[in-house]
Amino acid sequence: MQLPLILCLLATSVALGVSLSCEHCHGFGNTCNGTWQNCPSEQHSCGIVQAAGTGVLQMKGVFKTCVQSRNCDQPLNSFNLGKIGQILTRTTCCEGLGCQKTPPALPPINNTPNGKKCPSCYVFHSLKCEEEMADCTGDQIHCIEVAGTANMGGTSAEVLMKGCTNVLCNSTQDGMSFGGISVITTAICTPANGAASSIPGSFELVLQAFVGLLLLKVLG
Repeated sequence: MQLPLILCLLATSVALGVSLSCEHCHGFGNTCNGTWQNCPSEQHSCGIVQAAGTGVLQMKGVFKTCVQSRNCDQPLNSFNLGKIGQILTRTTCCEGLGCQKTPPALPPINNTPNGKKCPSCYVFHSLKCEEEMADCTGDQIHCIEVAGTANMGGTSAEVLMKGCTNVLCNSTQDGMSFGGISVITTAICTPANGAASSIPGSFELVLQAFVGLLLLKVLG
């Protein structure tokens, strides 16, 4: 008798347009715990964004939040800031109690040079930095420049980053909010050393996680 009742309640919720609810949190390590919040109508999935870094960026971080369905099943995304280090990110979509499980660990970062190079630098509290050339690795075929302002818990910081990436960006991202961190940035991507094909992925979420974790490391 219980199953028909559950199905009836589920159908009623869908008919009434009850929004999806996802856990929201961020932190270092493999998992985090937070509050459950209703998602905006355009976000149909719950997601876990993992990140791991090397060098000065060495860390393991995680975000849980609402995501658009197109963020699910995307390839690994990497950012290479030269001698500063690299960050690898992955988005895993989940449902219900599945979002409380720790997702599989990220694979090692591919450090094999691919022959392409990009200007690189990394600085907070400034929009100027001294560039050096970075050797792109793995499938990184684009150069990226991210400049703007990041905010967390009432603290804000200007940020400028340049380097290699396997993500294609072609527009300005403005006023994103993610896991308690808001980022207002302009991002520019260009082919590294010649023509390059685009690599699929949801740039907005990747950039937010990338900048957000750096902000946590600097200001957290």
